[in-house]
Amino acid sequence: MTLAHLTETILDNMENGLVTGSVFLDLSKAFDTVDHQLLLKKLNSLGLDNNSMDWLKSYLSAREQVVLIGNCLSCPKPISVGVPQGSILGPLLFIIYINDLPQCLRHCKMILYTDDTLIYSSAKTAQDVETI
Repeated sequence: MTLAHLTETILDNMENGLVTGSVFLDLSKAFDTVDHQLLLKKLNSLGLDNNSMDWLKSYLSAREQVVLIGNCLSCPKPISVGVPQGSILGPLLFIIYINDLPQCLRHCKMILYTDDTLIYSSAKTAQDVETI
């Protein structure tokens, strides 16, 4: 979907004499970077009721991880960032977390698709695209 949209945009721009530049971002370990407090603020701003907010706080908090190498198990360490991977809610919570990212850009457009991000802009010359 993202690639099809970009391709259509590039072709339309070419017909109008414009050059399009793009940056593709694949956020490594993206789901591990979600700040719980910021995510909860964003969820609250969406109008979730108190019961839902309490449930989500509980879902994200008091999580621990351990590492097993051979027969040696590490001590549990608390997890203060990230959304549970392999869960149904993980991708949804991540999308909510980054959904306002395009509002940070003034002269470029952005397409978000899970943990892949595309930033692009068009101008009359390649040099103009570089300065945007």
